[in-house]
Amino acid sequence: MALQDVFEDFKKSKAVLKKIHDDTVEYFGEIVRKLSDKGTADIAEELRYKTLAVQASPNEVQVMVQTAAMADAHLEFDNALAELLYTAKEKKKVTDLFDQEPALIFVGQTNCGKSSIINELLGCKALPTSDQPSTARIVRVCHAEEPYCRLVDIGGKTLEEIKMKGKNGNIIPRKKIELKSEDRGDPSKVGAIVETGLNIEFLKCGVTIIDSPGRNENKALDNLVKKQLENPQAFVIYVVDGHDLFTEQDREVLNEMTPAGTDSSIFFVVSKLEPEDRTESSDEDDESSRHAASAKARKMREKERELQERKKKRVYERLVKNGHFSSQQPMNQNEQFHGLSAWRIKKYHAMKKKNPKASLEEFTDYTEAFERFQISLKKFAEESLRARIECGCKTLVRVLSRCLDFFIQKANVLKSGKKQILKTLETLLRQEQQVHENVIRDLQDEKLAISLQELLSDAIIGARDDILKEAGDFEYVLTEFSIPSSGHVKGKAAVTCCRDQIARMVVNKLQGEINQTLTMIFRSRDLFLVHLKDDVEQIQREITRDNEIPSAAIALGKSLVSSYEAQITFSQRDRALSRLIKKSIGQFYKAICNPIDTLTKAISGEVPVGSKKWKTNVASDVLAEVDPSDMAQRITTSLKQHFCKCHKEFTGEIEKVQGLFDRGQTIKDMQRKTVLGFAPSLALLEMLAYGVMDRFKFGFPAKGERIGTGAQGEVFACDNIKTPEGRSCVVKVVSVASEEVLKDLTLELHNTR
Repeated sequence: MALQDVFEDFKKSKAVLKKIHDDTVEYFGEIVRKLSDKGTADIAEELRYKTLAVQASPNEVQVMVQTAAMADAHLEFDNALAELLYTAKEKKKVTDLFDQEPALIFVGQTNCGKSSIINELLGCKALPTSDQPSTARIVRVCHAEEPYCRLVDIGGKTLEEIKMKGKNGNIIPRKKIELKSEDRGDPSKVGAIVETGLNIEFLKCGVTIIDSPGRNENKALDNLVKKQLENPQAFVIYVVDGHDLFTEQDREVLNEMTPAGTDSSIFFVVSKLEPEDRTESSDEDDESSRHAASAKARKMREKERELQERKKKRVYERLVKNGHFSSQQPMNQNEQFHGLSAWRIKKYHAMKKKNPKASLEEFTDYTEAFERFQISLKKFAEESLRARIECGCKTLVRVLSRCLDFFIQKANVLKSGKKQILKTLETLLRQEQQVHENVIRDLQDEKLAISLQELLSDAIIGARDDILKEAGDFEYVLTEFSIPSSGHVKGKAAVTCCRDQIARMVVNKLQGEINQTLTMIFRSRDLFLVHLKDDVEQIQREITRDNEIPSAAIALGKSLVSSYEAQITFSQRDRALSRLIKKSIGQFYKAICNPIDTLTKAISGEVPVGSKKWKTNVASDVLAEVDPSDMAQRITTSLKQHFCKCHKEFTGEIEKVQGLFDRGQTIKDMQRKTVLGFAPSLALLEMLAYGVMDRFKFGFPAKGERIGTGAQGEVFACDNIKTPEGRSCVVKVVSVASEEVLKDLTLELHNTR
């Protein structure tokens, strides 16, 4: 694989990873939308908390939990759920791959030979070269189907279109790269960059080559170079002039670059390894002809070889002393240190072009050195770029696996929770049955009726004085007539109205006393039903939606909470028992009405309805007509009928709720269905991310001999991939009929990986 193939492979892998990233972001948005329903709000909240725990330290999480407990409230987060599922920090690790393209950045002092090395890598002369310094602006070279060259400002705005030079129109004019002395104080001109697009095979892989100006020429230029070095996908080739060797200026520049973390990505190249007495003013002149091979020439090659080693050794020793390499690492085994002669390589290609069959042995050292440089750079770029792809893949796998594992675990919890609720329902049913049997047995016992009669008698006697006092102070509410100041009225209607209002007051007071008496009798049962009510309400919250409550759950809440508790407490919520008591009291009220009616009919003249005595007498007559024995019998019979009716309704509704579970129509079933619906798509995205990593790690599996078949597919030997122990692997080929089948298969892989 050539260097450009490495960048091409990275380009393709990055495109796949970007698609996985985009699909992940999109699908997480879909998850958030589906979890926005009230029925799954608790799952979304739990997912927020568990995801936040991944980002926060243990102490921070503990503080959050304690704060929530003290507030007795659910945790609320400012972050959107989608951002918590895939955090900004995690996204940045992945998207950093997409924001920048890989680049080879050539750095070095002015006229150190950077442009010549770039031309050899490109395989053509694109940048002007000369023994005289030429680079004063940053030059960016990338691929373009239609070649172009332009001068752009720091924001990318085109300042000038530049016409290319050369026979093929692919050479940047030197004057457009050079910065005039009068322009060096103008920030807009100093900050301008030469951007060139060339239709060259090497550049098709997506790599950008950057030729930087010499450092410390201009502060603004230095800042531009620093900006280029911030690219996380940049590979720095630091070129040391083989004539000047390692200077103090080189040391300062490298020390400045090292804290930025670029040291481990620096390739060092000692340029101009050829003798300094070569006669060539410019590579734009005609090539001198080669002399015939001679003994003198061979001797010169030996001297050149010794010269190359001396130059490289001197620079290497300086780099070791400066801390860029370990003293234990031999120079010739260090793949990040090289010596080149672009001038010799250029001559070699020119002469080879003229005579392809020529041996050109005098260039062997230079061509081998350049080949070693390319191989080492390719290997380093391949390892570095794959490591960056792997980092992005691992981040995506971690994000997807975390979310996928949560949903699988949640589905299992919901399944076990469903079983637990069914057990709870059976327990509640048994408890209610026992309570019902006990209360019916008590109501059938005559001792309860006698006790109730005694309690009612005591209650009525105890309340008599208060009732009579309140009757004496009673204020009528009259709409059809009024009572004169004398307090006397005539007419049957007026007297009857006043009498009825006092009688209703007495009945209401008696009803309150009866309520208190029954509450006292059934106090223990009432306390039990309070707990039973809480359990039923909890189940109702877990199995129903707020905006889509099943009728069975409504009836369950009504029969267990309203009817039973209201019957015991005689609260206004229990309209059924309230009507029962009013009906019972109304019957004895009818009985006591007749004597008063008879008395009213005999009235001829005014009646002192406004006097305390008359009102007290009416109340006293009503109380006198109350028969506690009859009332006790009526209440006992009515309660027995009502409790039996409620018990039957309760057991019927429990069966309906159990039917909801059997049919999978509870909120837990719907939550589980929703949660499990996320898993296959997440598993597919996870598998795709794993696939990118596995291809780098193992390569594509090659099918060998078929060794078996199964229900899902065929199994083949895979000799090109070995286990860590050195054993051959196998490859399973599965026919996938649809995307849904593929998703299910990847979910199975997740569970077995």
